Amino acid sequence: MSLRITWPALRCLSLALMASCMALAQPASPAPAATSTGQAIGNIISAAVSTAFPAVSAILRAIWPTPAANKPVTPTQASTALQAAKDQSTTAQKSNSDALTAAAKNLSVVRTFATECGFAGIQIAAMQRMLTDRASQAKLTADETAKLNALWTPTNTRLGNLTKDAIGTSIDGMTDDFLKVTLGAIRDAITNNATNITNQIRDGGAADLSISLSQLAPQVQGIAPLVGVLIGDLSTSLTTAAGNIASHAGPPQADEIAAAQADRAKNVSALKGLFGAKIQ
Repeated sequence: MSLRITWPALRCLSLALMASCMALAQPASPAPAATSTGQAIGNIISAAVSTAFPAVSAILRAIWPTPAANKPVTPTQASTALQAAKDQSTTAQKSNSDALTAAAKNLSVVRTFATECGFAGIQIAAMQRMLTDRASQAKLTADETAKLNALWTPTNTRLGNLTKDAIGTSIDGMTDDFLKVTLGAIRDAITNNATNITNQIRDGGAADLSISLSQLAPQVQGIAPLVGVLIGDLSTSLTTAAGNIASHAGPPQADEIAAAQADRAKNVSALKGLFGAKIQ
């Protein structure tokens, strides 16, 4: 028995689907090169969204290949045509799927840095307050040493996780220079100062400890403007992706774009102030 679907019955459905999903009928063009990881990840998301849904026109052709002739289509014929459309969609989405997986890994690294550096920033500020209200040249007392160790030991352990194993070594393999350079600078600052701070607390050198903490603190806090850059770029790209799904959403408003660009410039300027001209 053949499956008969009349054109009048399908007409309303096809028009509605085609009107709302025309932008999704074809695979998206490759995302342009980005100047920061946030933009790169955002473009990956936009491209993936554009090919995440079935090609509506291909489905309609599989069900009703010649609507004007009002010819029936058998379930076997429809199944064969739909399988071809599915295979084509799967192939088109493969590269986007791989790119999204890589982007998720990069964001996971940033999340870990934000978590550990946020904790370290609080601990280091407490250590600096202790040193502010004392004679800078005087040796640390036993009580001061104990309190500083209580603050620094967990901080050093957690920051150490950013310089080794999966997190620390993954930075060197990143292909995005903006993220690689910024996270690498934070990692190197931790590596260069952690041992000094541990030794200075042990030896009671308050003046040297104060200098080391003043060097490490702003570089650890550098994760904040980096996260600001990523959130801004992702927000803009996700708004664009939403416009690809529903045409009525439209592109980002001009004032939103201007505000995002202004905030991004501030955050990048802060990063350059911390880590120099290598931040682009």
